[in-house]
Amino acid sequence: MAERITNFILDRREQKVHKRASNVLKLTQENEKLQARLKAMAEQLEGMERLRAQLAAKEQKIGEKSSS
Repeated sequence: MAERITNFILDRREQKVHKRASNVLKLTQENEKLQARLKAMAEQLEGMERLRAQLAAKEQKIGEKSSS
């Protein structure tokens, strides 16, 4: 009888450990996806900032030519 109880307790603990491991794996995968998405968004923002700077430089050159 005591052995059955011990096995039951061990099985329950093992189930909890597996569930936690599964949850950790899911959260790790979600974190990786979010990190990749964040990196892509940061790269896109940097590209847009470079484009904005280029357009501002062109506008400045146009303004200098028309005031001459």
